[in-house]
Amino acid sequence: MFTYSSALRPLARGASLVAVLALLGAASSAAAATVSFRSAPPLSLGGTPGSLVIDETSNTVYLRNSSLGTFSAIDGEKRVVSGQVGVDNAASGVAIDPSRGLAVVTTRSGLVDFVDIGTMTLSGTPLMLGEEPAGVVIDAAAGVAFVATAKNNAVSVIDLDTRTVLGTPITVGVNPGPMALDSRAGVVLVANRGDATVSAIDTGSRKVVGKPATVGAQPLGIAIDSARGLAYVTSNAAGSVTVIRVGDVAPLATFSNVGSNPLGIAIDPDTGRIFVGSYLDSTVTVIDPDTRKPVDVIKTGLQPISVAFDSRHHVLYTTNENGGTLSVIDEMLSPSLVDAALPGCSTGERYSFQLAASGYPHPQFRLGSGELPAGLTLSPGGLIEGPCGKAGASAFTIVAGNGASPDATAEFQILVTGSFTTTAPSPTEGTKSVLPPSANGGELAHTGGHELALSLVGIFLGCFGLLCVVLRRAKSFGK
Repeated sequence: MFTYSSALRPLARGASLVAVLALLGAASSAAAATVSFRSAPPLSLGGTPGSLVIDETSNTVYLRNSSLGTFSAIDGEKRVVSGQVGVDNAASGVAIDPSRGLAVVTTRSGLVDFVDIGTMTLSGTPLMLGEEPAGVVIDAAAGVAFVATAKNNAVSVIDLDTRTVLGTPITVGVNPGPMALDSRAGVVLVANRGDATVSAIDTGSRKVVGKPATVGAQPLGIAIDSARGLAYVTSNAAGSVTVIRVGDVAPLATFSNVGSNPLGIAIDPDTGRIFVGSYLDSTVTVIDPDTRKPVDVIKTGLQPISVAFDSRHHVLYTTNENGGTLSVIDEMLSPSLVDAALPGCSTGERYSFQLAASGYPHPQFRLGSGELPAGLTLSPGGLIEGPCGKAGASAFTIVAGNGASPDATAEFQILVTGSFTTTAPSPTEGTKSVLPPSANGGELAHTGGHELALSLVGIFLGCFGLLCVVLRRAKSFGK
């Protein structure tokens, strides 16, 4: 959850000592924040869109379309196709390396295509890998791609700079397909569709480690929660999801409340929520990571194939095989106002204070009830500003909303005091003023800083005079 913290801005020059002390608090009546999901209009792509990946930094979605033989880029902000290039029409898996500006697209025909994602053009000559390439992941730090090849039950390692195969293929289970990389643990997990197992490959040694984990029949999707050290594997035929501990590839649990024929799966790395696509139900089930129970079911386009979640922009995507669409689903967090004490001000003083609220999309602010002090206004962005008018206390309610229910409300007060000034004595004829001239060369500039300084000097001189009187009397008594 993104929280926009509140900070007291400095009072404008000329603020009085009374205004500095006039801090009145806020009473919040906001309910606990809730998460909800709102479907945006789907993008019509045609064909049979499949595997997709997200570059959160550039807010771009990349996907392959097998029947059209294309690889497309989607602008995540504008939600339109921003680029497209032809690839083999048997495209299967997709992975990107934003640091190299490169995408790797595997095809069942045996080719591996390389795409420059900056120009959305093919980069160099395709690599003939053979053996029906399927799933692919990229280890950007090592500069290699791991590609599962279904026919020889292996994983090949490709150097992304030279576009050549390194070493010999790594033998895994039967008919390997979906893959996931845990860069923190240094492990690639491979779902083996033929024997319902998951193999682990150490990215450093590029060897299989541990024993394969047994999962449900037809494992067709895999995602890793790196922060919690867990992997989740969808089993299409079994209608379940298996939880695996990444460290030792040990199965921990299985849950089945995810709809019919689960396929694609994604993780929110911030909250740990699990998103499971149901191919036959055309839904995505949202699973709480602690209880492993559904907290929401979201309708998608027909027959979702691949699921991906953008945690930076809070958007869930699914490619839908029947109808050729991309579902775009916004995750929303209802707002909460950040408690803050609003500073007071003096009549005529310039006032500025920025309210803050958490939630996404970013909340907009409005006045609920009551009135701001005369001269002050509230912007949709939560900035209270303007020249303070008539003295008095103003109580009012602020509402923050972003389309997610419920809105957040809080009561605030601002105290406006009368102006606080000090008048300099006029010099008598034949004498000169001991006060410094203003910056304009004229009379003393009556700013709050000067007034406060004069007040403090006056207080000091008064106390000093009183002390002198006390000492004089004490001396006379001593005589």
